[in-house]
Amino acid sequence: MIISTCCRLSPSCSDVREKVSAIVGYTRRSTHAKEKFSKCQVSVGLAANERETRKLIQDIPTRWSSLYLMLERFFSLKDAVVLFQLQALSGTDLAMLENSDWIAIKAFVTILKPLHDVTLELSTEKHTSVSKVIPLTNMLTHYYTELLNGPLMQVERELAQNIANQLKFRFQHCETVHTLAVATMLDPR
Repeated sequence: MIISTCCRLSPSCSDVREKVSAIVGYTRRSTHAKEKFSKCQVSVGLAANERETRKLIQDIPTRWSSLYLMLERFFSLKDAVVLFQLQALSGTDLAMLENSDWIAIKAFVTILKPLHDVTLELSTEKHTSVSKVIPLTNMLTHYYTELLNGPLMQVERELAQNIANQLKFRFQHCETVHTLAVATMLDPR
């Protein structure tokens, strides 16, 4: 929710997200595009054969980490995506990704990774996680505050600022929730 809200607020992130999402959607809807993308992965050495190729992941607005997962997979398959753009997208109405878009995607993956990691940590079913809510939200708030104090590109600053604002808005009172406070104090870790 935080991730999708932040990117909805940032025009730069929304533009890149829409371009990536359109390409991902195209490879998922069209059998021809899917096959072409698999061949591109083999051609650039990301897979030994077409059975070992990886699919692109489509983000889902209601899933917290789906934007991160989509961008992370997309960036990890960059060479295949670039080849796919040259071979398969020239005749379509899909926007071609430029170098500045790839720089933004890499920045978004780096900035969104801590949110994804915390989401995984708090979503576990095998370990106690309620006692981790206060420390992890405080760590995230501190991380994004420190990130904003450093040198960032405009697109990175927009995303980091939106995340910091959403964290503050959504978790500003978490330390006053009795259950969370008691669980944090009683956790021996």
